[in-house]
Amino acid sequence: IFDDAVAPSAILLCSQNKSKDELLIRNLRNNDLGRLSQDVEDTVQFSVRDIRSEEDLVIPTYKIETNELLSTLRRRWGRFGDQFDVEQGVQTGGDEAFTVTEDKIEKYELESEFLRPVLFGSNIVPYKIFESNKHLLYIERNVEESKIPNILRYLEQYRGELESVSEVRKGIRPWYTLHRPRDPNMFEGDHALLRQTGDTLIAAVDQHERYTVDSLLCVSPKNDAAQMDLLTLLLNSSLLRELYDSITQENGRVFSQVKPQNVKKLALPPSDEMSLNQAYTVEVDEQMPEPIDSVSDLPQVYSVRESLSAERHSLNLNLFDYLGIPKDGLPDSLAGNTLADLQMPAAGVADTPLTKTTEDLD
Repeated sequence: IFDDAVAPSAILLCSQNKSKDELLIRNLRNNDLGRLSQDVEDTVQFSVRDIRSEEDLVIPTYKIETNELLSTLRRRWGRFGDQFDVEQGVQTGGDEAFTVTEDKIEKYELESEFLRPVLFGSNIVPYKIFESNKHLLYIERNVEESKIPNILRYLEQYRGELESVSEVRKGIRPWYTLHRPRDPNMFEGDHALLRQTGDTLIAAVDQHERYTVDSLLCVSPKNDAAQMDLLTLLLNSSLLRELYDSITQENGRVFSQVKPQNVKKLALPPSDEMSLNQAYTVEVDEQMPEPIDSVSDLPQVYSVRESLSAERHSLNLNLFDYLGIPKDGLPDSLAGNTLADLQMPAAGVADTPLTKTTEDLD
């Protein structure tokens, strides 16, 4: 309805209802607006009490079955936020100014006491972190100018831009300090990183205490029993990604972002009730005969899984081609049919499915 909307939107259609305890919701996501006055198949009845109990009063008209699964898992397992803190990385107020390369560090002889290795969202893929080769100028509001003469000399070229920020103009903080520096403790110890930009979960474990900017979320355990490698496996799983999509309803939207408050709403099993090998559904036994012992094994596991997915996709396309089905997918009208029912070959080519070769088909 709203082409430029970057968050889930809805138009509420109200009508008189005899029941005060029930609410009928019509999902028009996949329907023609010309049918507003007609009966729509995607009509769901909700209890008013259940809607009031929903967090943020969200009405789950999208992936309703997944929302029901999420509610069940929350009751059984608990919430993600019960076990982990999720915080956005440092908001610099100007990444170009506050993140520097080795060349700039040497050129301006920047004070090493205020340099921190830093990561960006683009440095993260599932289970793996690529170095950025940059450092963050970690300058909090209480840092005295006398301690950073070289950094001030370097930042002078960005001073006009940095002084234009509202907090600086009002005298709340000095122009040479970070906008939101964050608590350094959130970067200490093993913790998971989530890419913020995107409509799904992409996670990896940081074991080297690198700082991050706000294009990454830091996930820190609230207790010592948490296994960060197991957490990363779950965050990258299709289950948690599906649950997250049902919460945000932003899949495929422009400018989607993974937000801390939405991650905290996920369902997550207690970390002391599951081992890494139990968590992984072993569909790759032949390629990965050895037990999965640590997070260092996960990039290989993910690579194997991606390879298998690509192989299956190729096989599906070949089968579609043989059966004469368009490669953009199976028509809804044929969903659930048997292989024999799906056969749509060219006239005179094959009498039964898979009895002729591709050469015969040609």
